[in-house]
Amino acid sequence: MVNVIVFSLGGARMAIDLRHVREVFTLGPVTPVPTAPRAIAGVVNLRGAVVPTLSLTHLGPDSGAERTPVKQGDPVIMVEVEGNRVALAVERVDEVTTLWETPAPADGDGLTAPFVDARGRRTLLVDVGAVLAATRREVERAGAQGA
Repeated sequence: MVNVIVFSLGGARMAIDLRHVREVFTLGPVTPVPTAPRAIAGVVNLRGAVVPTLSLTHLGPDSGAERTPVKQGDPVIMVEVEGNRVALAVERVDEVTTLWETPAPADGDGLTAPFVDARGRRTLLVDVGAVLAATRREVERAGAQGA
């Protein structure tokens, strides 16, 4: 059993463990970061702090499709893992609920086995730590190639 915030992304129902969620807000102006990996949509100014904003479109069922640009007015979920705060751009924030695990394997791409809510709806749980680690590796590779 895990308490989560549920959101929509690429037609999929996905969730993040509430232990990592710091806040939900509407995105202000996004500043692109030249030469950043695809997952990094840009940075935003949130009350004077520069916050990296990630696009999670590579996790959804349409992960091969062209990435929809993140823009001002989009909903974002601010998460924190091991002292690192990032904003995760989503299509829609749906609810806060409790999920129960079903027997299915993890896919190794930052998504954990399907879970179900009290109404039996299947939901993919995003492993925020794995997503941030994969993004960090992409940034390091891009830096090494640019050096």
